[in-house]
Amino acid sequence: MIKNLKKKSVRGFTLIELMIVVAIIGILAAIAIPNFLRYQLRAKSGEATVNVAGIKTAEVAYFGSKDEFVPADLNPELSDAGVRQPFTTAPGDGWYELGWMPEGRVYFSYQVDAEGQGGQARFTASAVADLDANGDVQCWGVQMPMTGSLEEDESSVIDGHAACLIWDASRISQVHKASTDAFY
Repeated sequence: MIKNLKKKSVRGFTLIELMIVVAIIGILAAIAIPNFLRYQLRAKSGEATVNVAGIKTAEVAYFGSKDEFVPADLNPELSDAGVRQPFTTAPGDGWYELGWMPEGRVYFSYQVDAEGQGGQARFTASAVADLDANGDVQCWGVQMPMTGSLEEDESSVIDGHAACLIWDASRISQVHKASTDAFY
């Protein structure tokens, strides 16, 4: 009889208890997954700030020896998906002459527009990507005029994405995000 009492007191979970646990896990996942995706996008966008700052440093060093900035073609081609792509350089594309190249594959497409020589020289380096493939393009950039100031805000066109980079005269020579993007 004592053995039978022990067997009856050992029970498993009821269906309601299991459903409550599943509901709690579902609520936690609904909160955690969007936060995880947002942090993942922020981590990916860190690539752009580091690389644009590297391009800026390379351009300033090049200017120190050649008295001009180097324009560099869009590399890699702007992709609609947020996947890493190879960055390749070749003689004549500007990147090779500049001597700058990121390590490994990149999420962003990079481009440098340069004009003028000596005291009138200036350049704009930009990074563009659609990291989450939702159609919202994320843009980062830096602009460095050697003398003078910007007359008006300027926009850059990269692969059909007009007005991607809106420059603020107070942020010249700083790597910053475009004000038209709604990521942050």
